[in-house]
Amino acid sequence: MSRLAVLLSLFYITSCTTGARLRVMKPADITISQNIQTLILVNRHRPDPNKKGNTFINILEGFLTGEGIGSDRRGADACIDGLSRVLYNSPRFGAHRPSIELKGTGLATFPEPLPIEVIQRICASQDSVDGLVTIEAFDSDSKLSFSTSSKKKKDKDGREYTVVTHKVLANLQVTVGWRFYDAYNGNIIDQFRMNETIAFRAKGTSKQQAIMNLPSQDAIIQRAGRIIGDAYARRISPASLWVQRKFYSGGCPEFRIAKRHADLREWETSADIWKQLVDHPKLRIAKRATYNMALACEIFGDLDSAADWASKSYTMGNNEARSYHNILLRRIREEARLADQLQETE
Repeated sequence: MSRLAVLLSLFYITSCTTGARLRVMKPADITISQNIQTLILVNRHRPDPNKKGNTFINILEGFLTGEGIGSDRRGADACIDGLSRVLYNSPRFGAHRPSIELKGTGLATFPEPLPIEVIQRICASQDSVDGLVTIEAFDSDSKLSFSTSSKKKKDKDGREYTVVTHKVLANLQVTVGWRFYDAYNGNIIDQFRMNETIAFRAKGTSKQQAIMNLPSQDAIIQRAGRIIGDAYARRISPASLWVQRKFYSGGCPEFRIAKRHADLREWETSADIWKQLVDHPKLRIAKRATYNMALACEIFGDLDSAADWASKSYTMGNNEARSYHNILLRRIREEARLADQLQETE
């Protein structure tokens, strides 16, 4: 087969499918007792000035790493921002974020767990609070690496000269430690350490110019904090997210008509068209319609039927249906965990 024929074939395959986004609810990584329904979120990162050396070490570290004084503290606040943003929309927990700040180490090390009387006093500040989530460790470390590239150019008189471009790569590693306390007995339900690395690139006519073109260190740390807070929320609470799917939209006129209805989110009409094609005399059309029926059933929330349609499409020779079938089986397992995590408290 010629190269042109291969390219045309790839274009044909690609043009026969269309992407679709749907929102799914994912279960939390861990299951929290149903006795805990409402949380208080508190930052416990700020160094305790009564603990000898904590404040000095924190300030010294800021100078040595080039971080602005207080960047880590604002990064820890950003973690709480990311956590609260997800929990405020959570189907599992209610959440409060009072203007309370507790003293900790100001570093990546965990302080001693909070005494039960402190936990209960904080939780009593709001009505019907069952748990306390704190960020108790936060530390950031940044490293810059440099490189150059050169390119030959000519001026208007034809004289050749070299343009040197300076490039900088900023790697920021953030370490965050979380604790989740039971408001009634002070037990630690979850203690979890997270790491996030974010890379930023910039370039300029000099090394200094390249550095100046980077986002500020403070902005980078806060962005990493929000990402980590969002991730921890998904560890303890079910949360919805967008997932990408595909369906067949070409190969016969009916597929193109069904796509137009799908574009308008008229999935029932699309499904009616696809169902009429699942027994089509042309196998290529039949197995594609069968695959599309799996997507329709997933959109309608019938995961068992979706898995059956995907399995049938695979047995008809559609190899792409196998990975989709595995995705659906995983979603079925997750739905069982999700039901357990969202059940009503007795």
